[in-house]
Parts: sequence; structure tokens; C-alpha cells
Amino acid sequence: MSEDSNPAAKPATIPNSAPNISKVKWQTIGLKIKEKFKCFPQPNLANSKDECILLEDLSQLELLMSHLKNDLKYEVLVLINAIEYKEVFQIIYQLQSLEPYSMIYLKVNLSRENPSIPSICNLFAIANWYEREIWDLQGIVFSNHPNLKRILNPDEWEGFPLRKNYIPPLDALNGPITAIKTPAKPLNRSNRSDVEIIVEPSL
Repeated sequence: MSEDSNPAAKPATIPNSAPNISKVKWQTIGLKIKEKFKCFPQPNLANSKDECILLEDLSQLELLMSHLKNDLKYEVLVLINAIEYKEVFQIIYQLQSLEPYSMIYLKVNLSRENPSIPSICNLFAIANWYEREIWDLQGIVFSNHPNLKRILNPDEWEGFPLRKNYIPPLDALNGPITAIKTPAKPLNRSNRSDVEIIVEPSL
């Protein structure tokens, strides 16, 4: 059997360059939104049919969310994500319209020094859980949240485990560790600086 007749044998095609995302255009919903709100179109390489926008004016968030839900019929809050970049934290809201079906992603950038954003629990009840999880793991404050407290970690937990500068506490899981290496039980090299390796001589 030749290479040409065996699809599995053909090498994967690699594009010569990354997709051009510099020319991002407004789509239908975005055109309606930009008439009332200060925002910009964003590239969405996953699915070009989905709308993706960045809201520049944080003070407009609650008004924009109400507009999306009540006027444009994006009545389902699918998810809230938080991403930590070098300069900012970014909150991403994923909203869905059922009739006709469409998806919109709303991004908001927050300062790293004091990341805070209004809660949208009054518009979407499910936001209660998403916002608490983001606060618990990344330390982003959702102002006016009805019960902003830890949801995964104990109430007395210190720090926010998904932040890039997070240092875990010293406990039974996180060290310091004393490991015993014997000829019968070889030990792989550890990248942790707090691991003390004791080598026992063979008998």
C-alpha cells in the first residue's frame, strides 16, 4: 500500500502563519451593543459565529447585562471565567440565547492591584456560585454579592490557590518532605526545594 492510499500515513498540514486576528469586525449583536455601550469587538477563533466583545467601561456592566438578558434575550448565563494575565485579571461571561440559538462572550478587564467587579446575582441567580468560586480561588471581589465567602476551601484558608503568586501552606500535603531513598526503592529527582532526601546504605 502506498503512502497516498493510506490517509493515516500522510503528515499533518501545518498552516504557514497564524490566523489574522487584527481585522475584527462587529457582528449583528455587537452592532446593537456598541450604539449604547463603550466596548470593542474581540477575536473568537473557536467559533466565528459566536459574538465576543470587550467592555471598556466597568460602570456599564450591570446595564449591559440587563440589556443582553431583557432586550436581546440572552437569558442563560452559561459560565463565568476568570483569567490572570501579567497586567490584568479578566472576567469572561458566557451568555446564551435559545431562540434563535446564539452565544456571546463578554470580557471585562480588572486591575491587578484591587480586582473588583459588580455582582450580577440580581440578574442571574446562578452567578452566585460562579462568583463565589472565583473569589475563593482567585481573590476577585464581587461587590454587592449577597454571600461572598469561600465555597471550596475552608473559611479560614489563607490566600487564593489559583493565583500565579500563590504559595501553598506547609502541611501534610505540601511539605516540607523527607524522602527515603534505597536501592530497592529508587526516587525520582524532585523539583521542590523543600525536599530533603535521605539515602540509606544498602545492607
